Amino acid sequence: MTPAARCWMGSRRYPRECTQNKKEMERVIKNLIKMVIKLAVLHRNNQFNQDELALMEKFKKKVLQLAMMVVCFHLVEYTFDRNMLSRLLNECQELLHDIIQRHLTVSQAVNNVFHHFSDCGFLAALYNLFGKFKPHL
Repeated sequence: MTPAARCWMGSRRYPRECTQNKKEMERVIKNLIKMVIKLAVLHRNNQFNQDELALMEKFKKKVLQLAMMVVCFHLVEYTFDRNMLSRLLNECQELLHDIIQRHLTVSQAVNNVFHHFSDCGFLAALYNLFGKFKPHL
């Protein structure tokens, strides 16, 4: 299985196991996919103005920072800070709202995805050193 496939499967499995709610998790994943596709269509059709493109670059940097933080939290034990990770996810959500506000209505899908993944309880369960997810991360 490729690393991308493992990441995709993990993104589906961990939240579902944390929430114990398959229907909610399916909605979160569906909303995540819709969000990515809508952004790609808007970008491909050159619908973003210069300000939105600048915000998109800022968003991209925040997401890369988020990815590096997630990896660091996994590799270095006792470094996990759920408040920092939650704050960064909320910043990404605000940037995304600023990017799409001219093109799409403020989407409940965006709010649903970011609310789910920035939940401190979910993050604490995911990064618990002795939790059931540690061997799979």
